Amino acid sequence: ASNCTCRGLNRVFQKSDGSCICQAGHESYSRIGLESEESNGDEDCQPQVVERCWAGEVCLAATRKCVTPQLHDCSSFCHPVGGELSAELGICQCQEYVSAEELCDAQCLARAPQLALAWGSSRQLILSVKSETGDSDQSEIVSTLGPDQFFQGNARVHLTQCGPHGIFGFVISRVDMLGSFLLGPPVSQPWLQRHHRTTGLEHSVPHDPHIHPHIPNPVVCLAEGDVILFQLHILPHNRSASHYPVYQVQHLFNSNPHWDFGAFRRLRHLVQETHLNFSRFAHQFLDPGTYVFRDNGLPESFMVVLVKKKGVACSPSLSPVQPSSPYQLTRHGVLRQRLPNLGPDWAVIT
Repeated sequence: ASNCTCRGLNRVFQKSDGSCICQAGHESYSRIGLESEESNGDEDCQPQVVERCWAGEVCLAATRKCVTPQLHDCSSFCHPVGGELSAELGICQCQEYVSAEELCDAQCLARAPQLALAWGSSRQLILSVKSETGDSDQSEIVSTLGPDQFFQGNARVHLTQCGPHGIFGFVISRVDMLGSFLLGPPVSQPWLQRHHRTTGLEHSVPHDPHIHPHIPNPVVCLAEGDVILFQLHILPHNRSASHYPVYQVQHLFNSNPHWDFGAFRRLRHLVQETHLNFSRFAHQFLDPGTYVFRDNGLPESFMVVLVKKKGVACSPSLSPVQPSSPYQLTRHGVLRQRLPNLGPDWAVIT
């Protein structure tokens, strides 16, 4: 059915797989205790009571748990420069970020290839690459799960990678950079690859097909209908530790509590509970809002996806892939949602 009312209170119907899950900020209990936040059921979901942080503590945006900033480890998220926990945002704030302008400036973006996905006549995925000269090359994208919905025409596509070093967004400035993305995740350490891309020869990026401009823990700005193509890193002998995107239902940056993320639940099922082999996952984002994903194998690494309504475009003169710095989050209008159900203020009571 396309429209259903869930039996339990505070449950959200997910059309993609027919499940009724607890709305963000709510939880349910079975006879054996607290259920998974993605469990299907018909029991009422109760408002999640979040502990009230003591003076000097910070509420983490990802888990809603209170921590002492000085004791919170940001070394992995901000490797290798380090950082500290932001009290305002509830995420790590790094001492340095890789900016999109370092990798591809305005002139470079104007010359960068345009990428689009389309369905072929036999339901195969076709990647179209339009160069600055207007020439267009097409190639089939194999070993890819999704998108789960058929769409007409072309959809603009953005490239991201989940791997041993976390989640990275790609800024593709040349056609020849696509090669190793399609072949698989590179094994080099991406944070060492800081190359400034301009049209001048003195700043040109080395033509090494294994070097890509990466932005770790990116913010990716989409228009309604755009597709993200995720490069995955599935570990055949330890699939539970594989690297793939997981939607963080309870993250305080999320703005659409009714979003249907069934495609990501299916991705998790196929990675964790089957031996199906695939290298990529494609998803078309149709619902405006802000959505946060973490890497399954490296949970501290995340990406923020902003989906803009038609007519409310991302800045055309800037790369849609940016770092998740406080400046960029503010510029994109990413706000930490208020906690509706706080526990008792014991400092006042006592």
